[in-house]
Amino acid sequence: MKLTTPIWKDPIGWTDWMAKTKLRVLIWVFIHIGFIITGFFIITDEVQNSINKGYEVNMLTIIKNSFPILLMGLLYPCMYIHAMYRLLKIIRDKEATETKGA
Repeated sequence: MKLTTPIWKDPIGWTDWMAKTKLRVLIWVFIHIGFIITGFFIITDEVQNSINKGYEVNMLTIIKNSFPILLMGLLYPCMYIHAMYRLLKIIRDKEATETKGA
């Protein structure tokens, strides 16, 4: 698969490229965790700037507003990458059994 091939033209190739091994899945998970940590540092900086300007900031509000970041930025992509790994494993197992039976 070339890197310029769109995902809609070769979804199995993209799956094979991203989730070929468990190590690649873990690497992508850690990349997402890095994005989330960066997002939280940006939120912390913005909250600190708001406090310095004299605005009232509630910690419960910050936690509730951070939940969508965790869900969309960490949990969903990690589950998606794991699902691609499982799909690729099922496809490879099916191909292996078809070649043994033929």
